[in-house]
Amino acid sequence: MNGTIKKRTIALKIKVTLMLLLLNFGLSAGESALLSTKLDAFFAQSEWPQTQHDGESILLEQAPNVETTKAILKHIAITSLKAGEFTQSNPYLVRLLKLTTSPNDEYRFFAQKMLGVSAYYLGDYKTATAQYKQAMETAKLRNKPLEIASIESNLGLVYSDVNQTSLSLKHYLAAQKLYQQFGTDQDKADMLLNLSSAYTRQSRFDTAAKMLEQAASMYEQLDYSAGQALAKANLGVVMSEIGELQSARNYFQQAIDYYTQVEDERNLAIHYGNLGNQSIRGHDFERAGKEVLRGQYYAEKANNDAALLAVLVPFAKWQLQKGDLAKVHDTINQIDMLSSKLEDPLKKADGQALASLYAAATGDYKKAIVELEEFLASHRHLQNKALLQQLEDFEGNFAAQQLSQEVIELKQQQTLQLLEMTKSRQTFAIAGLSMVLLLTAFVAWYIRNLERTAKLKLEKEVQTQTEVLQSVARDLRRSDSVKSQFLANMSHEIRTPLTAILGHAQILRDIAANHPEIGGSVAVIQNQGAHLHELINDILDLSRIEADQLHIQKSDFDLVVLLEDLRALFDVTAQTKGLELDFEHSLSQPFWIREDYVRLKQVLVNLLGNALKFTEKGWVKLSISMSDSRLYFAVEDSGIGMKPEQLEVIFDSFKQGDDSITRRFGGSGLGLSLSRQLTEMMGGDIRASSTYGVGSQFVLSMPLCRSSSLDNDIVSLPSSLSNTSTRQNKLAGTVLVAEDHPENRALAVRFLTQFGLTVIAAENGKEAVELALREYPDVLLLDIQMPELDGLSAMHLLRKSGYVGPIFALTANVLSHEVDRYLEEGFTGHLAKPFDSRMMYNVLAQVLDNSDKQAEKLFEVDLSDLKISFINGLDEDRTHLITLFEADDWEGIRTLCHKLQGAAMTFGFAEIASTTAQFERAIATNDHAHFQDYYLILCDELSQSSKQLDVS
Repeated sequence: MNGTIKKRTIALKIKVTLMLLLLNFGLSAGESALLSTKLDAFFAQSEWPQTQHDGESILLEQAPNVETTKAILKHIAITSLKAGEFTQSNPYLVRLLKLTTSPNDEYRFFAQKMLGVSAYYLGDYKTATAQYKQAMETAKLRNKPLEIASIESNLGLVYSDVNQTSLSLKHYLAAQKLYQQFGTDQDKADMLLNLSSAYTRQSRFDTAAKMLEQAASMYEQLDYSAGQALAKANLGVVMSEIGELQSARNYFQQAIDYYTQVEDERNLAIHYGNLGNQSIRGHDFERAGKEVLRGQYYAEKANNDAALLAVLVPFAKWQLQKGDLAKVHDTINQIDMLSSKLEDPLKKADGQALASLYAAATGDYKKAIVELEEFLASHRHLQNKALLQQLEDFEGNFAAQQLSQEVIELKQQQTLQLLEMTKSRQTFAIAGLSMVLLLTAFVAWYIRNLERTAKLKLEKEVQTQTEVLQSVARDLRRSDSVKSQFLANMSHEIRTPLTAILGHAQILRDIAANHPEIGGSVAVIQNQGAHLHELINDILDLSRIEADQLHIQKSDFDLVVLLEDLRALFDVTAQTKGLELDFEHSLSQPFWIREDYVRLKQVLVNLLGNALKFTEKGWVKLSISMSDSRLYFAVEDSGIGMKPEQLEVIFDSFKQGDDSITRRFGGSGLGLSLSRQLTEMMGGDIRASSTYGVGSQFVLSMPLCRSSSLDNDIVSLPSSLSNTSTRQNKLAGTVLVAEDHPENRALAVRFLTQFGLTVIAAENGKEAVELALREYPDVLLLDIQMPELDGLSAMHLLRKSGYVGPIFALTANVLSHEVDRYLEEGFTGHLAKPFDSRMMYNVLAQVLDNSDKQAEKLFEVDLSDLKISFINGLDEDRTHLITLFEADDWEGIRTLCHKLQGAAMTFGFAEIASTTAQFERAIATNDHAHFQDYYLILCDELSQSSKQLDVS
């Protein structure tokens, strides 16, 4: 990406420069615009020979100025080099060089360097070296470290190819030093690649292999495929030298794959020659023949002498083993000619060895010996040359070291003289310094001793404070546990006799209907008992919040139905006090949301109740609005209002403005504190504003979460609250319902029968599987938690057994992540408890056919007998709970809680449903500290609820 930006910037600079030059040379506006357009198109062109044609056309027809001509010639040369047309690039580079007059011109350096690159790829190493040396002089004049480094690297490459290893290594190391300081990561990887070739020539294969592996890794990080191919090819050479023929073949093949993709004939010729060598060394001559012939084809196509020479040596070996002596003689002569032309002593020596073998094969043993001697002499000459170069390097280094040593000795003598002159003064200074050091050491010891003493003292104090804090924390935990235990016990002890008081007060009120003097007293007992019951519930809720044991349970419900329920709850109170109660909203009906129905209703009941309590005349209004994905409930009244100091503490526990309000209106001061905490748990907040003597406003803000699990086009009201009586089609089919709780099972059967369906009932998962595989019903409704076999396991077993019909999960757990898990496991959908007759009908109507029969009041089902049955069984459930608790059977208690939860929600026992849900969650999370609390509360609630029939 940085390279692209750089190119665009350079192109823009060239364009602006050219435009200024055109204006300076007096071209008309029309001519300038025409030339600018042509230049834009030319510099955007990158295909050869179209670039050559367009550039020559501009140079011939437009006669641009010198700077423009330079830029055109440079672009033509670059395009031809990229296309591998090296001979075609040279005339343009020579023309460019002639146009440069300044010795440090950028175009001059470019032309000299590229002439060297072209000569190198054409195999003319002598010309390449000369051009590179001229480019080096220009780069030094320009004082460009990276340009100098690039020429050093290119010179090292040339010397490496002509087997002058010492010179090659010298230039590579010079380039590496500059690249380490000024170069990019790719420059550093390139140098590792080049240095590795020098070390390979010196037979230092381990060092070369490590460098190549590091270079390949760097190229991979840079996503530079050409560099990776070079590294793989060089690794192939190293592996070949150490005898790892298969590894060498793999590396060469990886390089060939890349060069085939980019159509690089020169490198394809060289590496097919390398593959041929590996096959010959592995005695696979048939394979070698195919590879060297393919290499020869690419070498001739590339018209490159160096590539042809690389493939001729293995080609001659293949011809010899074939016995094709007539042709091998020509090949050997060609090797001798090209190696002399390219000044490649190694290939020349290879040719001499092959000539010796050829002479022996033709019976000319005398010539064979002569050729062998020439080969050995060439080989010794190469070895001696390398040794001489190393010796010269050593002597040069030795001479430099010797000179440096003499300079060092002179400096040492001068230093010695200075030391002798200052010796006496230093003696006195040392003595004085010794005294200072001794004094300093003593002071340091003294300070360190003080620090150690202070540190030990501090550590002891910290340890003491830590122990105190730990003790306080333990006391607080014990206090919290004692408080929770106390509240649970007291609620049990208070609510049990309170239930009896309220029940008998109701009986007395019925008896005293004709005795007004008694009826008033009984009404006082009943009202105060109800107030005490509410106070106990508020205290317990606050205790649960503090203990982090009260949890929000979100479910889908219609907000309009909740508002109708609130109006029905407070209409009588408002009428009794002569107040106007108004609900304002523009919600569609139905308006499904996902929230904790019980807690939201509890907060709104508290706010509306307070408004009615503290308003003696006028009105109370509840307004609902929406904005920014939030829902707002504003409760306003024309009541007594509050002073600013009262408003500041209105949400504190046990606060009611002042004592006069408590005496006048009653109450505990817990309601608003509890409401705010519940609201914050639901992700909302409550804000209050008030004017003393005018009225108050409380605004409840909640996140608006529209239900995504319901079809908003279907009006679906809870059956317990719906009074509609529309005519509906019945359904046709057979449904199997599996539910372990008898009342819930009976309720589901009653709903399904009312819909016109044939119903099969099962008490557990095992029975459900047996009935389903025998009767094969159209739809299955499976409770998640059942004895014998739970709903999830039953569903998996049915699917494995071939049942493909819809299977719905029945569960009181409507948390979104749990519902998602049921769907992922394979359930078609889910139905929440308590059962909603309309919701059940709508879900089943999507998978079952409608019958021709219609029915009035399809969703009005008499549940009174089922509720009575549930209440009658609560004493038995309480006895069972006590037995399980005494046996520490927590799994049994968890099953009982789950069983009770769904039925309690169905028949309107919200407190039992809430406590069982929390008890079940505590068991699941091993929250043993609160087991007894929930046990006592649940026993109390079961006891109270079981007596409802006695006082009704």
